[in-house]
Amino acid sequence: MKNGKAKAKIEARKSGTLFFEEYTYSAGKFQPFAAHSHPEYQIGLAVDTCGKYVYRGNRLTVPRMTLSIIHSGVTHQPDKEYFLEQPRRYRMLYISPEDILAAAREIGWRKSDELPYFSDFVIDNSDLMKKFLNLFNQADAASDRLTVDVIQTDFLTLLVKYFSQVKNSTKKLKSDQPAIKKAREYLDANFTEQISLNELAQVAQLSKYHLCRTFHETIGVSPHVYQNHLRLNQAKKLLVQKRSLADVAYELGFYDQSHFGRYFKSFSGVTPRMYSHSAIFS
Repeated sequence: MKNGKAKAKIEARKSGTLFFEEYTYSAGKFQPFAAHSHPEYQIGLAVDTCGKYVYRGNRLTVPRMTLSIIHSGVTHQPDKEYFLEQPRRYRMLYISPEDILAAAREIGWRKSDELPYFSDFVIDNSDLMKKFLNLFNQADAASDRLTVDVIQTDFLTLLVKYFSQVKNSTKKLKSDQPAIKKAREYLDANFTEQISLNELAQVAQLSKYHLCRTFHETIGVSPHVYQNHLRLNQAKKLLVQKRSLADVAYELGFYDQSHFGRYFKSFSGVTPRMYSHSAIFS
């Protein structure tokens, strides 16, 4: 097995505004993921072994059967491992900032549009774990909308109320720097377009050199890599709808299907075709 290549399988599905993934890897040689970010909050569960991440400049371990949370837009990377000693399985839930903010407002959040901040990467709480698993299992085509909505609200309320800085938050993400915030919001709104560096620099009111340097220091990746992350996150949502690979590549602004495929595999660990074949839309 030392010379064997690890096999990867991903099952993805969308339910309402939620997006779910389950990753399964066999033991063997493994191509590490590239550093990336998601516009959503990512909540992960290491099912049968520890998870390892590089996040906020630190190497962190997620113990088995505990949850991890990655803030919206923050660059992270599964730790660079080139050989998996044993099979691994992970469950991922992606929740939009709008859903997190709505849950916070339900319980008295008074910080306008400032997103709740989660200072702890690992959350070891049995009640929250049960609600996560319930949501993961119930949010499919077999469950009625009201059932899923109630379970989702129950989970998000507990998550935000006890594990985020809901009141008197003094923490500010680096991405709150005004110029970089403008550039980032412009990319968020126009990520399928061919945006020039001159255009982005004008939006941020910075020189091209200063924009590139400051954006990377603040976000963790360069502007063009950040744009591709936005495209690839959207690609997952289109692939679960069984859209053709050529249409997805074209719609999201990739040069061609081959260009799209290379980026997607480095981002998700499998090809777009494999991802599409395993996806379920509900």
